[in-house]
Amino acid sequence: MGRPRKIDALTSNVSGRIRPEQDYWLRWVAGRRFDGEFSRTLRWAIDQAQAFDVILRDDDPVRALDEMLHPPDYHSQSPEEVEEDIREAEREDEAWRREQAIKRAQRRAKKTP
Repeated sequence: MGRPRKIDALTSNVSGRIRPEQDYWLRWVAGRRFDGEFSRTLRWAIDQAQAFDVILRDDDPVRALDEMLHPPDYHSQSPEEVEEDIREAEREDEAWRREQAIKRAQRRAKKTP
């Protein structure tokens, strides 16, 4: 007689019909990600569907997805902050281009006697 399982670890059997392309995809994912374990793949797919459902039900799905993908880094930027980030990136790019031009000029100066 086996040891009794914890109540929160009990699993349920699922039976249903799926389209051939869904079956093909699940089996492909099982083979690629989960060493062919179909039950594990099915649990993973349901977890993914639940996460996607939460995102789509949010008032701002794009923000919800961004928060989910980047939780510690997430902060909402105002349009002014976004514009300032763009200007800063352009300044950095311009400074890098100037630095590269100076280095090229110095290399040319060393080559010519």
